Amino acid sequence: MEEMKNMHAETYAGNLRKFETKRPIALPAPAPQAPDVRLTLQLLEAVILSVMWHVRTTYWVQSQGNSEEGRRNAENQVSEMLQGFSELAALRAELPRMMSEVRHCCAELVESDLSPYVQFHAYSAYMTLIQLCVGVSETLSLEVDEKGRPVRAGWGRTYEVTIPKAHLEALYKYLNHLYIRVTEADITEGVSFNAEGHRILPYSIYPAPSQNIMTSVRYLTLRTMQTPGTDPEVSGLVLRPEPADELLFAVLASRCILESELQDVYTGPLGLLLLTQCEKARPKPLREVAMGLLRRLREHSKMSEDYGEHFYAMQQEAIEGLFRCSGHEAALSLSLSFTKLWGFKASEWLERPLYVVLREAILSCVTPDRSRLELLDAYVPWIKSGFVKDIRCKEIAEELVRQLKAVGGDENMPPVERMLRKLQHLQV
Repeated sequence: MEEMKNMHAETYAGNLRKFETKRPIALPAPAPQAPDVRLTLQLLEAVILSVMWHVRTTYWVQSQGNSEEGRRNAENQVSEMLQGFSELAALRAELPRMMSEVRHCCAELVESDLSPYVQFHAYSAYMTLIQLCVGVSETLSLEVDEKGRPVRAGWGRTYEVTIPKAHLEALYKYLNHLYIRVTEADITEGVSFNAEGHRILPYSIYPAPSQNIMTSVRYLTLRTMQTPGTDPEVSGLVLRPEPADELLFAVLASRCILESELQDVYTGPLGLLLLTQCEKARPKPLREVAMGLLRRLREHSKMSEDYGEHFYAMQQEAIEGLFRCSGHEAALSLSLSFTKLWGFKASEWLERPLYVVLREAILSCVTPDRSRLELLDAYVPWIKSGFVKDIRCKEIAEELVRQLKAVGGDENMPPVERMLRKLQHLQV
């Protein structure tokens, strides 16, 4: 949770300056023999497909069970497909190192490449590889330790899938940058797609890569790969994507988090950042994805009280992150969006987790410098009849008063007064 706080300290701001979306970006001179945008996209696509094919064939052989004859037949088929370029045993031994290097390459492109198309393609490729690692983790290890050796099987005889801190920071900063771009573009009207995708129109391409029924961002990337003529980077200028394309990148990058099967993704800093997009001022397609993640976390909260506490703790961290960068009004708006999804009827298994997180959230607003008192308003909507027991509201009110007196605060301060009034109202 502490790592989530540190990475979420700087998130998107809602009051950034506007800009002209077609303003060209001045690029530094490319390095000698550096591939252009189109070639980079094609190379990345080829590498990802090759790695996925190698993983699939190795997994297929490993999943043939204990039958020695079945494995031998499978190995022979793979050896025939390799056509003498490599042996299956050598391929199997190299897979973890290969996967690690490709993921590292994708993370570097996400962090440092100047083309938004390359950045998104690398981000999408990284998230796809993570899904692949999770999918085969019961049979194959695609991770390496600090010494470059494959990791051993962990709990339940499965192999752990992790994201290095440097990679996580690169993914987080990129996603945060996408949300900032959407804010700057001020896309509120005229968006012709939803959270499921977007129709991409061809630019000077015949035949068109899309058949007018494809809504995948793959064709947006393909359009860039197949652009005829001289590469745009040669002139030193690259046009920014259209505003709708900026939003499309943000929506589909967010869906990678929503649909991820790795807990460190959807319940970690990336998931926390996505939850901030539940705020009502965000574009509807992006807000739909964020609300989808909140619903998923709510479903998980039915499994145990720990999951219930995490469900509310992530909402608390999202609210506090928004408060730090955009103020109490934005935090209150996000809080209201969260509580709307809770519904009108309380769930019995969530009563205690809500109390634990709400108590900590309210008391954390009382500090010696009183700089966080306004944040109390964001937690007033959390106090709903039937969601928190009356006796627990009384306990929170008493602790809040005691902590105020300890720091020399006054109960008559407006945020404190509103919170106490709400807590006492439920006790009547």
